[in-house]
Amino acid sequence: MRHEMPRQRKRTWRWLALSVWLLVGALSACGPNLALLNDNNGLYVNGITMTAPGTGWAVGLEPGKHMSVLIQAVHGAWALAASQPPVTLGDDLKAVAAIGSTVWVAGSNTDDTHGNSTQETGFIATKNTDGVWQRDRFGSSINALAFLSPTDGWGVGDSGLIVHWTGSSWVTLPDSMNEPLYSVAFRSPTDGWAGGFLGDLLHYDGKQWRPATHITHESFMGLALSASDGWAAMTSGEVFRQENGVWTGDAAPINNNNNAATIDASGNAWLVGDHGSVFEYQTNNDQWQHIAQPADEQLNAVAADPAGVVWVAGNSTNANFYAWDGTRWRTDTVMLTSSSP
Repeated sequence: MRHEMPRQRKRTWRWLALSVWLLVGALSACGPNLALLNDNNGLYVNGITMTAPGTGWAVGLEPGKHMSVLIQAVHGAWALAASQPPVTLGDDLKAVAAIGSTVWVAGSNTDDTHGNSTQETGFIATKNTDGVWQRDRFGSSINALAFLSPTDGWGVGDSGLIVHWTGSSWVTLPDSMNEPLYSVAFRSPTDGWAGGFLGDLLHYDGKQWRPATHITHESFMGLALSASDGWAAMTSGEVFRQENGVWTGDAAPINNNNNAATIDASGNAWLVGDHGSVFEYQTNNDQWQHIAQPADEQLNAVAADPAGVVWVAGNSTNANFYAWDGTRWRTDTVMLTSSSP
């Protein structure tokens, strides 16, 4: 026997259906980006560079949208850059460098369009002084960048890839190691270092790259050089220091993966890594200081601006950047509202 729904309940369901229909229609009329107005679905920041106090650039990936973005800091506030590099689905921006109004971003693209998710290529996109982006492709991922001037820059990547920017084009240099390179830093045009998988370390003397003495089986995830000092962030918490051109092991501040390194204006070194770990090496007393973690997140990037503020970021669920002013952390959250869904 079929039971009739009471008339009052019928009215309630009709009004509910009508309300849902009106809401869906209103959202559709406002365009596809309406859902992004307050939708911070996270950001994986892979690289930061600071060019002036409170001014800099960062690159990262929005995991929920599988889209990479370029982020700019102006007066200490981070926001999506007005001019985004030519990236598509599958692109992963891993590094950024900037001199003046010229910006370089680099990363990898996994070819999923042809059903081959293992076919990975690399690219470097350059925004010239005229504001136009140019994209160059390579056979392997580009993982790190270092620039000495607008006409002298370097990129390193998977399969031992090393490329040199001459001011007009990228030139690929041979590397016999064929292992992934994750980091690169230059002290001068005749003194550069690149580090990578399981202790691979290369030195550039102004003419060619040569393998350095094998000093560890841990991977070089970040390199930072000053005029007289050098530091390497390693996996498993291992740390190496360079003095007088020689790399030696330094007492690890913590048994934790270190993912990036930098040296601030006062000559102090900084390491960031997993679980929000941040360490500062103070040159005045020759010891590591544990800085309170800004958040329990994997930190991938660190950079110091000329005013002494240290910026860090990583795999954040809220698209956060953190600034250390010497006494405390300040958090700046980026609203990711203009990238493609």
